[in-house]
Amino acid sequence: MSEGNKIELELGGRRFLLVGTAHVGEDSVREVREAIATWGPDRVCVELDKGRLNSLRNPTAWESIDIAQVIRQGKGLMMLANLVLAGFQKRAGASLQSQAGRDMLEAVETAEVQGVPCSLIDREVGITLRRAWIKSGFWGQQKLLAALLGSAFDNTPLKKEEIEQLKRGSGLDKMMEELARELPKTKTVLIDERDTLLALGAWEAPGSRILCVVGAGHLAGMRQKLEAFARGEPLPNREELLQVPPPGWGGRLLAWALPVLIVGLMAYGFYSQGWEGFLKLLGTWSLWTGGGAALGSLLALAHPLTILVGFLTAPVTALHPLLGVGMFTGLCELWVRKPRVGDFRRLQEDVSSLKGIYTNRISHILVVMFFSSLGVIAGTFLTGTSWLNFFFR
Repeated sequence: MSEGNKIELELGGRRFLLVGTAHVGEDSVREVREAIATWGPDRVCVELDKGRLNSLRNPTAWESIDIAQVIRQGKGLMMLANLVLAGFQKRAGASLQSQAGRDMLEAVETAEVQGVPCSLIDREVGITLRRAWIKSGFWGQQKLLAALLGSAFDNTPLKKEEIEQLKRGSGLDKMMEELARELPKTKTVLIDERDTLLALGAWEAPGSRILCVVGAGHLAGMRQKLEAFARGEPLPNREELLQVPPPGWGGRLLAWALPVLIVGLMAYGFYSQGWEGFLKLLGTWSLWTGGGAALGSLLALAHPLTILVGFLTAPVTALHPLLGVGMFTGLCELWVRKPRVGDFRRLQEDVSSLKGIYTNRISHILVVMFFSSLGVIAGTFLTGTSWLNFFFR
């Protein structure tokens, strides 16, 4: 039985009610509460993980974050992506005067009040983003970053009618179709894999009446997966879907091949034209990569000292796959512009607008890291163009 944003199934002697929400809007919250109260489930499954549930229950959790550790571990860009996604939901929630994610929290709290066991069946956002990043390839990664930045730069408030259209599924279906055309590998990780995980969590949950509260975009995929499980198709390996796969051999070789090629070309320049040729190639490399990092930092409105650090470190970090100029520019910006208590408290609110991203010192550090890294990529390509003229003049 399918009704609007609800799908009821009877599979293997058990009943499942899938309730699709928009993640924002008081209507979603009310529908979740009423569904649990009237349908009488003996298990509620929610599209959350422990980290997101903790964030919803404790909005001030950001205040304890160690920014320096995030930068050193190379997780700055993932944190920025996570914040941008959270900012989009924050804007959507603000349009309806509702807390983003309130529907999921309502499902957990209503289940607790009624004494119904609750299962969190989604995986951590960080795992999803890292899997999407690794599986996208170089150009796919650039498109993914462009899509995330586009979300950050779009401050147009969403109307209630637009949110309800998303909730009915038509808007989400169209968006997913476009995503599948542009970034098929990313769509597989962000949507298809999570449909599988959500359905698997519901299927393996104990009980005979399972109510699942998920985003409307997952309804069709979950139904398809649950029906497949009921037909006896093999269950997927949950642990495999919860792991971040290591880069393939091709990616590892490419990561080291470019630095080796660059050093080799410099050595050839020395062999063919002596110190003059070597210094010319070295100078071009340093100017373009260092200049790219400095320009990127400048566009991010970084501190002058951060711009200088980016210029000096980029020629070296660009030759080492395990280092990144963003680590140095981020740590420098953190040192010269230490985040204030208010920055932590306003972080989730500030990332919902471009002005807030730049004025909040935490998100601003991440922006500096991103733009300085982007500048080095551009500088590397410009170096290649310049070197072609040097070798084939």
